[in-house]
Amino acid sequence: MNDRINMIRNENAIIIMATILAVIFLCCVSLSPLLGFYIPLMFLCIVCGNSKYIRMVLILFSIYSASFFVASRNIFDANASDFDVYYDVYQIVNNGGTILYKDFSAGFEFFLPLFFKMISFILGDASPQIVLAVTVFAQLFLLYIWLEWDGFKNVNPEDRNLCAASTFGLLFIYMFSQILRQGFSSVFCLFAISFFLRKERLSFIIFYLLAISSHLTAIIIVPMFIIFMKNKKISMLICLGMFAFSGVFSLLLPFIVAHNLFGEMSYKFAFYTFTSLAGYDLSSYFKFLVITVIAGYFFFDNKNKYLKPLIYYGGLAYIALLPIPLASDRMLMVLAALLPGYILFFSFYKIKNIYKIILILFFVLKVMTYGPFYDHKKDYDNPMQYWYTYPWINDTPFYYIH
Repeated sequence: MNDRINMIRNENAIIIMATILAVIFLCCVSLSPLLGFYIPLMFLCIVCGNSKYIRMVLILFSIYSASFFVASRNIFDANASDFDVYYDVYQIVNNGGTILYKDFSAGFEFFLPLFFKMISFILGDASPQIVLAVTVFAQLFLLYIWLEWDGFKNVNPEDRNLCAASTFGLLFIYMFSQILRQGFSSVFCLFAISFFLRKERLSFIIFYLLAISSHLTAIIIVPMFIIFMKNKKISMLICLGMFAFSGVFSLLLPFIVAHNLFGEMSYKFAFYTFTSLAGYDLSSYFKFLVITVIAGYFFFDNKNKYLKPLIYYGGLAYIALLPIPLASDRMLMVLAALLPGYILFFSFYKIKNIYKIILILFFVLKVMTYGPFYDHKKDYDNPMQYWYTYPWINDTPFYYIH
């Protein structure tokens, strides 16, 4: 009888605690996209065990908030943001236009316009911020599906919450709001690579085609990453070839642009070489790369050593392309934008309790940096500054939806 009473008390205590936590997280999500993004991830760092449903709810809270966090930026500076073009495409398909938009590789990159067409049935004539937030959420949700389906396959159940927090907390989230086509493509590349390694040919072909229809760079990226994980000799040759190409390209670029050898592409080459956008410093992945390699040398998870060649050869390829600004991040977006936190988790695996503390402190720093201590005046010259459209916190629930 006493055991039955104790069990009921424990169940009631769990229900009460879950309700309190749900209210806290809902308040965070509704009153501040910034807090809604990072606080659920902090909680995941603390919670142990394979609490899949708790993890799913918290990640959904987090990526929902992250989507509105990045949607708060200035998205209509023509010299910096690509979204003014993407929003024009959304309006075209919403008004009955074709999904084969000619400026997206002559219509071959049709997935994003198709996605816009599908969401336009629900959103209609939505604001740019809503369209951007929904698009970013879709990319992050696909990444979460991949993580639960394949990313956790060699992760101990009790460590999956920390792995998820690391993956989403260290995403280069800004990139997903800037180059939307390649954002979708990179996630589809992950699925394609996983299906290839699982030897599921039909599924591999489907997701490879989805990746290509999102961005044509996937034609190269998927085979390159598979080779990095499978063949050391060819991987080294690819990296050496990239170093050679990068050097020759840097020398010949002035001649290419001056004589317009590749038409419009010549000016794109010039843009990626000479442009460095404030607030879009994607080369900062290099810092993660250094930390990943050093920590991985001492503390890498032995069960996931198959990832090490991807880190080493992917890192070499990234360094090789650095003389062409943004080229390294675009060609290696899977590694540089999607997976830095995922791989860093394995690099610190043997000291995961210390890593957990570091991660929580990092999230606190992010909240303080982009929240109460965010200096709008200092960031005024940044054409894509955060909280341009709405503030980071407000006492009106869901104030950022308009």
